[in-house]
Amino acid sequence: MKKVFLALCMLTVFTAGAYFMIRQVIFPLKYEAFIEKYAREYHVPPHLAAGIIRLESGFQSEKSGGLMNLSDRTAARIAKEMGMKYFDPSLLTHPETNIKLGMWYLGRIYNRHNFVAALEQWNARNGRKLTEQELDRYVREAASGRSYYQLIHGSRLQQ
Repeated sequence: MKKVFLALCMLTVFTAGAYFMIRQVIFPLKYEAFIEKYAREYHVPPHLAAGIIRLESGFQSEKSGGLMNLSDRTAARIAKEMGMKYFDPSLLTHPETNIKLGMWYLGRIYNRHNFVAALEQWNARNGRKLTEQELDRYVREAASGRSYYQLIHGSRLQQ
């Protein structure tokens, strides 16, 4: 009986550890208030946005291009189109500003195109042209990221 109890305890600890690892390390979620706010404002599924942020930066805002990996030039163009009075490239590492700019652009293309075409346009934002293989891989990763974020963090992200 002791061995069964010990085995159950070990299984419970292992399961909890695996869940924590998946939720916090493999599919982290930060800045959910900004993601929800701008997903709602710009009509982008929040789970897709989280998946894209994970692909683009791993939720590390200090990386070049910030969370949504926007080039200085692309971000300046988006800011101008949005009617922002002031934009400085240093703002790209500011999570809310970066998410707002990226979600505005993602919302414009997502609401005009199908999923694959929207992701192709998203990848072209910094002047980058993907090969068909790269685009297929990116679409698969974005789609699975969207599904995993919905499954793992579904209750934390609301549209």
